[in-house]
Amino acid sequence: MADVAIGRLRVRGPPETAAKTAFLIEDGCRTAIPDSEKLILVRRLDLGRSPGRRFEQAALLRQAYDRALLDSRHGGSDSAAGANCVWFESRSEARLLLLAALLAGKSPSAWYWRLAVPEWIGQGAQAWLCALAAPALRGSAGADLVEIVDVAVEAGAADMLVRALTGSAVLASATVPAAKVAELIFGRSEAGWAAPAAAKMAARAETARAVARLRARLAGPSRARVEEVARRVGPASRASAILLERLLLAASPSLALSPALLRELVWTYSATLSAPSPEAAAELAEPASLRTGGAESATGGERTDSLPNSRPRHESTPGRAGARQETPVETPVARPPGLPRAQVEPLLLEERESTAAGLWLVIPSLIRMGFREWLAERPATLCDDPGRILLRTIARHHRVSDRDPAFLPLSSPDGEEERAPPEWALLWRFGLDRWLRRRAKMPLHALIRRRGWLRISEERLVVRFPPNAVDMRLRRRALDVDPGWTDWLGLVVRYLYADRRAR
Repeated sequence: MADVAIGRLRVRGPPETAAKTAFLIEDGCRTAIPDSEKLILVRRLDLGRSPGRRFEQAALLRQAYDRALLDSRHGGSDSAAGANCVWFESRSEARLLLLAALLAGKSPSAWYWRLAVPEWIGQGAQAWLCALAAPALRGSAGADLVEIVDVAVEAGAADMLVRALTGSAVLASATVPAAKVAELIFGRSEAGWAAPAAAKMAARAETARAVARLRARLAGPSRARVEEVARRVGPASRASAILLERLLLAASPSLALSPALLRELVWTYSATLSAPSPEAAAELAEPASLRTGGAESATGGERTDSLPNSRPRHESTPGRAGARQETPVETPVARPPGLPRAQVEPLLLEERESTAAGLWLVIPSLIRMGFREWLAERPATLCDDPGRILLRTIARHHRVSDRDPAFLPLSSPDGEEERAPPEWALLWRFGLDRWLRRRAKMPLHALIRRRGWLRISEERLVVRFPPNAVDMRLRRRALDVDPGWTDWLGLVVRYLYADRRAR
């Protein structure tokens, strides 16, 4: 059911029929309008004469809404102000586009901005930047801090951003001495440390290497922007820790399964950015989880936002919408707070057909087999993005082409897919095949080779299959239900069985 808000409803006619007509229209908004992943804003819907019957009013409303969608515009396009229907990927995207417009010196006045971003009350660039950064620093749902950094730095507003994050004057870049970093990050001075033994030095070096591997997976320009802001904000600040944590989670979402390990990697990352040399940075960290094999690992990491990829803006008509309204209409989109997002090249912004869409149907089976719990008990594995390693191993074994849309969300920027898979991934692939044969009477290759369509919208992967593709062997055992937020992949995965394109 779509979440619909009606700004103004005008009904002309005898007063005694006004209440009934209004009820029929509101009921039609709840029942006749399909759900959507997007934020849809409609300025005006002219419904004509009310038929007076519930199903006829709902059909009339649906027809008017579909006509409005035919001429929809993306909220970031130049022609959006004159359009009757405007859409955004999410409310978060609307906030960031508004920020970009303000930082560019524009004064957004189009009709849809107050509907898309109701918390904006006409502030200027600095005030709106502070208003966005404050909830992001508290970890609240809303715009991601890394996305805010990307928008502000690209607009040349780095100093304004640092003021918003620190609440004080701009800090000089990389001015914190290395000797002070240990005290700021670890709560004690470097002089207070005992002479490190060879084992401790090796563990610190291993952690530094893990951070280097994670950094190598990230897109260079975005990573450089975020790291520069983290240096200027200071290694001891909460903003710096959040930014670096988002970067690490973007490189390997599975790190969310071990908050202790993630915290230690953030500390080492901070030290690496602040220290004058990698050798000095290695002396500042004393990670416990990697050295002890994960005695302090946890299984219930909180959801955290991710480093986004820059997305091309497309003006296209959303085939599946999620909100309607009579006059101003808005459809809030439920964007799960804090989702690390996969780096996909190219992003599947439009549906693309795949002959191996069933590759993504293995996720419910892996969840039932306890893959998440298995990962949480082995924190040293989490740095290597094990979720995508396993899916890549399965895809390669079953000869899924790297140009197939089902493989694109698994692509690795540093060429990891060309390396030999680890032994644990081979064992899990073999075990998954045996498990499916026993439980669902189906081999793994029969599950993978299923035709479907894939699309990624922000951190949401939608896999659509034709209605006749429903397999009762999977349905009876609930092995084709939506996995939803899958933390070890950093994606919300959704399955649809429908003829038309899922939006």
